[in-house]
Amino acid sequence: MAAQQLQLPAWLAAQRPRRAPWRIIDLGSGSGANLRALAPLLPGQQQWLLVDRDRVLLADAHTGLARANTRTLRLDLALELDALPIARASLVTASALLDLVSDSWLQCLLAVCMQARVALHFALSVDGRQRWSPALGGDALVRRLFAQHQSQDKGLGGPALGPRAPARAARLLRAGGYRVRTAPSDWWLDGSSGQAALAMQRAMIDGLADAACEQQPGQATAVRDWQARRHALAPHATLRIGHIDLIAAPSR
Repeated sequence: MAAQQLQLPAWLAAQRPRRAPWRIIDLGSGSGANLRALAPLLPGQQQWLLVDRDRVLLADAHTGLARANTRTLRLDLALELDALPIARASLVTASALLDLVSDSWLQCLLAVCMQARVALHFALSVDGRQRWSPALGGDALVRRLFAQHQSQDKGLGGPALGPRAPARAARLLRAGGYRVRTAPSDWWLDGSSGQAALAMQRAMIDGLADAACEQQPGQATAVRDWQARRHALAPHATLRIGHIDLIAAPSR
């Protein structure tokens, strides 16, 4: 797993504040999945600020950890980035966010974080790798159209970085004097391993097909044919979707 490859627990322990509890800002937090994954790895008391524009998701956010105190902030990251208390944070984190943002938005976020000298943890950023086994004619077409669809404006400052986001973030941080480490955190869906994995693979097939058709309606017939053949193969197929985790801290 990526946490092991990045030695995430040891890295987090090294970032622990000396005289205060952790102050963590979770961007695009949704209902708190990133909090539930990361909080058990953090030593000591924690104060989490979960930031999202979806009131319903924020209302569902919770953690069972006694040492993690959580607050929520309903905020539009596209318009109100300067309202975040990053200067008082010890860690800024996000999951499945970087590939949705524009280059200008990413530069603004990282500039504020680097000025505050705050540590960063970005998980599950799509990097463009996608591999099916067995392969089918149509895989390359759908992958190409999906990648183009990923670069559409997702409401965060312009065209999304998509799979270029992890490498772009790493370059900006290193240029700003940060120590950066990255590692793969791929999704691996084996349709033969059980109903849950099969259902997730089928959902991915439909999501990829819908995005490809939206990106290029003229290819809809070929894409829907691929979709039907992929569903037929799903109980015996695997899908690997490439993701990258990134951690960064200011050089001391």
